[in-house]
Amino acid sequence: MFFAVALPHLYIAAAVVIASIFPFAYRSWHKETNDLMQKLSEEGHAAPHDEDDECITFSVLKERIKGLPKVVQQWMEAALPLPPTSSDDEAMIPFARRLRIEQEGTFLLNKQWIKFSATQEFSCRQTHPGFVWDAEMHNPLLGSCTVTVPIAVRDAYIHGTGGIMKAQLPLGIPVVNMKDTDDLNLGEIMRWLAEATLFPFALLPQDHESSDETRLRWTVNPDSSDTSAILEFKHNNQTAKMTYFFDPDTHLPTTVKAKRPKMTGNKTELADWEGHFSYYELHGGLMVPTKMEVGWKTSNIDCPLLELYFKGKNMKFIYLMNARTRHEYGSDEMHGHSD
Repeated sequence: MFFAVALPHLYIAAAVVIASIFPFAYRSWHKETNDLMQKLSEEGHAAPHDEDDECITFSVLKERIKGLPKVVQQWMEAALPLPPTSSDDEAMIPFARRLRIEQEGTFLLNKQWIKFSATQEFSCRQTHPGFVWDAEMHNPLLGSCTVTVPIAVRDAYIHGTGGIMKAQLPLGIPVVNMKDTDDLNLGEIMRWLAEATLFPFALLPQDHESSDETRLRWTVNPDSSDTSAILEFKHNNQTAKMTYFFDPDTHLPTTVKAKRPKMTGNKTELADWEGHFSYYELHGGLMVPTKMEVGWKTSNIDCPLLELYFKGKNMKFIYLMNARTRHEYGSDEMHGHSD
């Protein structure tokens, strides 16, 4: 769900010869990924009030929900692990610190859909938003269906560090290496907000002042108040704004739309961006999407079309409460909502 970046054909062709002689430079790459995930974990634990937020009572949860636009209230009530009776105000609701998922899908690269497999870890803390997406893509060689070149791709955002986007070919040949620019950081924050559909409690208003740098606010969408709402999130001098659209029957999100930085050549510009969610399942006590698709709207004013560049399937979910506890669910746990 990151910027669309075209990889040079010359790099890919040159890497084939190297790849046939040398193994992929996995060791250094995975160490970098593990270091980033460790930092993500440490930042999440450093957030103030987190000890109190691991579990909250149903009465506190109701207070956080009741001031939201109606469609967002309905989403939270449909997605969160609420107690069986509304009278049980002291029932404890657990909230995870982090989430790890396994993912597979296809990505549009050089006008061709290629397969990828990935592991992604999220910080589920509004005060310390972040994620690390580590993927291996398999780019077919010059149209071949059987010979592919592995491409390692990492997309990340970590509180205090900023955005990180990196891609490399075998033997560590760099293709993309971006870090901590304003446009990149804004795009990564937007990605975190959209994928927070996997841990929706992170998008609840807080009952305390989180910090001077973080603020989250839901407002009614005047254009379609019955089916959508607007989310504004301020973090580290960046303001991300997007509109969530909900299924009128399940009350679960189907689409997010925003103006997001898009890389075109060596420049970035704000462009219409959409994410779609479907095939909801129960994981970790939450109703979450297992299928996500992302794309850019074309600039055709008369008839803008959505050009997808990412199609992903979320599989194994591990919700980490703290160092001692976790809720782990595989993709075979299905409890009905799909659209």
